Amino acid sequence: MKVAYFISVHDKPYGGHYHSLKTHVESLPDGISASIFVIGFVNSPIFDELDVQFIHFNGSNVFSTLKSLCKLVSDDSYDIYHAYDEHAYLFVRLLSLIHPAIKFITKCGGPNPSRYFKYGPRRYFPCCANLIVFSRENYQFFKKKHYADVLKLISARVSPFDLNPDVASKLEGVISSHEIIFLRVTRICHYYKKTILDSIKMVLQLREDGVKCKLLVVGEIYDKELYQELIEDYSEGLQIITDKNLTLDAKQCIQIADFVIGTGRSLMEAMCLSKPVLAPVSNGNIPHLISEKNLDEFVTYNFSERTLTSNSDENSYRELLEVCSSLTSYKRVSIETKKIFDRNFDVSIGTKQVVELYMENLEGKSSDFSFDLIVHFIRVLVLFLKRKRRMGDVVIGVRNV
Repeated sequence: MKVAYFISVHDKPYGGHYHSLKTHVESLPDGISASIFVIGFVNSPIFDELDVQFIHFNGSNVFSTLKSLCKLVSDDSYDIYHAYDEHAYLFVRLLSLIHPAIKFITKCGGPNPSRYFKYGPRRYFPCCANLIVFSRENYQFFKKKHYADVLKLISARVSPFDLNPDVASKLEGVISSHEIIFLRVTRICHYYKKTILDSIKMVLQLREDGVKCKLLVVGEIYDKELYQELIEDYSEGLQIITDKNLTLDAKQCIQIADFVIGTGRSLMEAMCLSKPVLAPVSNGNIPHLISEKNLDEFVTYNFSERTLTSNSDENSYRELLEVCSSLTSYKRVSIETKKIFDRNFDVSIGTKQVVELYMENLEGKSSDFSFDLIVHFIRVLVLFLKRKRRMGDVVIGVRNV
């Protein structure tokens, strides 16, 4: 079986879905030949170790982009086209009009589309026949709408990884062996401002209660004003690291943490290393400790800041304080966390489910020329053209290729 994977870059070429695609392709079994096509302003450095095809697309060159894709796929007869975002899926739809194949799209988390999601002004999602989602929130939404012929929830997307000792050595200067380290891997931007401030609030409260601890934030600066606010107003108990050598593969920083605060994929990577994890909640003001008893609440929302919990901040904080104060409790939570990962999030589980889905749906290589395709075409072009005008056709911090 031959599978072509497609992913787009219309902003900075980092993010969990790039890592999820990379991990998935690396875990495919023998007998499946995979190619990756990156479409957008620049290639993603996440794929530096893989042999990928990069096609430059800026919104104004859609036909030359499609021509390049046709040329690249014409030498191989692909059975499956699989997009990892809705922008790349446009080219899957266009390509299938010329070189038919079974089409899949994965929605890699995020909020549900708006109420009038087909053509509404906010959070559009294209029509599709075969849809894979990472969160139960998305699954329940699309199932209720009878949106796809085939709909599958597949959350498992993280593989065990080797640790780089150089990262630990590099961070020795900013951490102390006498402090408990809470790690938050995040983009430093307005969208995550509340969850960053909530994490700071929690750490400061722990320090007041006698726990020697520090919050280590690792991430790219998207909002310079927020960055300045953080370093000026919250210097106590907070360390921010923006070194690109560390942010590019931030999961390596997990090895020096005692606890990890995060969302989505970053929490699964922490669980893989047996680290106790905390995630933000929408109806609280501090991150909550994740355990077997509240796992379903967080899985539903892909461990995102949209999570609604039945637990109170006070109860969650007491639980955390106990784990920080007792080595026995810490070891118990660490063991429980690794068991959660092994049962739910190991990529070997997810890849097996995806391959089974491919095998069950190898028929029906029909095109889907429709009004929705026209809407999809317009929306993607407008998005990329706006980004092109703002950035001058270059994504900040990355050299064009």
